Amino acid sequence: MLQQEAKDETNRVRQGVTGHNVWLVLAIGTAGVVLVLLVAYLVYFAGAPNPVGGS
Repeated sequence: MLQQEAKDETNRVRQGVTGHNVWLVLAIGTAGVVLVLLVAYLVYFAGAPNPVGGS
């Protein structure tokens, strides 16, 4: 009986609610990564001449 109560207590302690702003952190982080990759593309590739015959 005592072990069952301890197990129930352990499971109850483990339960919790993730912060409600997790989606906001994920969205801002994803947008930041996309922005950094876009800037890197523009800096390194957008200004490069086309090797197939473009100027």
